[in-house]
Amino acid sequence: LNLKVRHFEFRDGSIDAEAEHLPLTARGDGLFVLLTYERFRHRYNVTIRSHRMQVDSAPWRSLNVQLDASAELERDRVTIRRAKFTHAASSVEASGELRDFARPAAVFRVSSRIQAADLAPIPAFSNLRSGELAFDGTAHYDASAPLAISGLVTGRQVTYDSHVFPLQDVDFQSDVTASREQATFS
Repeated sequence: LNLKVRHFEFRDGSIDAEAEHLPLTARGDGLFVLLTYERFRHRYNVTIRSHRMQVDSAPWRSLNVQLDASAELERDRVTIRRAKFTHAASSVEASGELRDFARPAAVFRVSSRIQAADLAPIPAFSNLRSGELAFDGTAHYDASAPLAISGLVTGRQVTYDSHVFPLQDVDFQSDVTASREQATFS
């Protein structure tokens, strides 16, 4: 299948994860989908690109991104060779594997470079004023440890406006391990 779509819309969808239900709407232009089947390996190879895609999901604001992704789909596994989301000067790139759909487990390598201005509309980051944040590490999910993240987080010329703990043009680097409940920096 080699599909080119000028405009697409995905309305009133949702993502259900860990007993949370997040509404999802996506639309975009210039969608390219290539799907091939490898008969001897019993898998599909998928390439998806969109030069302009808008994603809406509460509680975040509408986000305009470019998408470039390639994956392999097998009976009980999805391998993401590369998924890159780009917004202005920010980008998030991931690769990894999701397996065992009955009891999902996932391990992903994540690399991101995000401008503070792109994070500021998210309530948890509303005090960010300027700078760049980066993360290079891994994210792991399974039934025994719902979400675990570890890696290196860096900040360059970060300005954080707070009455309690203001920062201006700060550079930092730290190892981080995090779960849904806590984050530890060292």
